Amino acid sequence: MPRPRSNAPTQAAVAAAAGVSVPTVSKALRADPTISARTRERVLAAARQLGYPIRAFSPPQSSSESDAADVPTSEVPDRQVHVAVLFETVDNAYAPEVLNGMLAAAAELEIIIHVDEIGAPTHPSGPRSPERTMELAARAASSADGLILATTPCSAELFQYCSARSVPIVSIDPACAPPEGLAALSATNWRGGVQATRHLLELGHRRIGAVSGPSTSVPSVERLAGYRSALAEAGVVFDPELVVSGRYTYDAGLEGAATLLGRPEPPTAIFALSDSIAFGVMAYAHEQGLVIPDQLSLIGFDNTAPARLVSPGLTVIHQPLRDMGREAVELVKRAIDGGYVPGRPVELQTSLVQRGSTAPPAIR
Repeated sequence: MPRPRSNAPTQAAVAAAAGVSVPTVSKALRADPTISARTRERVLAAARQLGYPIRAFSPPQSSSESDAADVPTSEVPDRQVHVAVLFETVDNAYAPEVLNGMLAAAAELEIIIHVDEIGAPTHPSGPRSPERTMELAARAASSADGLILATTPCSAELFQYCSARSVPIVSIDPACAPPEGLAALSATNWRGGVQATRHLLELGHRRIGAVSGPSTSVPSVERLAGYRSALAEAGVVFDPELVVSGRYTYDAGLEGAATLLGRPEPPTAIFALSDSIAFGVMAYAHEQGLVIPDQLSLIGFDNTAPARLVSPGLTVIHQPLRDMGREAVELVKRAIDGGYVPGRPVELQTSLVQRGSTAPPAIR
């Protein structure tokens, strides 16, 4: 089942309503002088309509009253704000996209972020070490004003530890079910799973394999739930032999493809639950002499830069990774400033991007 979505507006929602980019919204809300008065007013109007919180800004000292009205500036912060970011690992196609959005928001908000990684789990589909996570997170919380956990588990103990020290936490794509009250940010994973599977079904595929991340990962659980829902909607019986769990890695894609394509009745299409997995599946197919998409259709999930560079281009479910990174930084900064942060999941929309890796199944 999909998680309930928060009704709290995001800057992405304001951008869509105002017809501008997310960076423009961020600059307009901060009264950046590079944004025109007309654009700023359109953004503010959209923010008011959606109920997005707007900070008050003080006008600068100016010789011209009209200049003062057109170029307001915010008060200078008393001290530098530091935010710690923990990834499971940054050695994949996903992390740089999220980090890019974080860095952009950090620059605009004039805060400093510190990035670290907890390392991969000891078992391909097992949980991350809670001791390792707690150790790094506690160290980060002791010296930072806020904490962002990206694809990293947050235990109730860690949540309580940070709450007791007034260090707000925001989680991106939680590695396990988050504690109640934790601000969590992700894409519409269930919807994305439906979109991916429905696309393959509409092309005529009926034996659709799936290679997922860890079984405890919230995105994996939700994307697989969408996969199963789309199959049921089309009257296709779910076959557990067509689902392989691993990690969000290239190697997991290689191993998953070897397992699925080694079945007596192999799938004609594979839904890889991340781009990194998809690249591994694609490499294994090439090694076996399978032509994509003529003999095997493949769809990924992320829309990272390499998806546009491989041949054939990878059909994907796009999730706005940069916006997710940006929103996470903005959420934690809002919490640091004492503003409202939703205690329920915030989800950004997914969409299908069709390239050359999917086609109708070959006639056998």
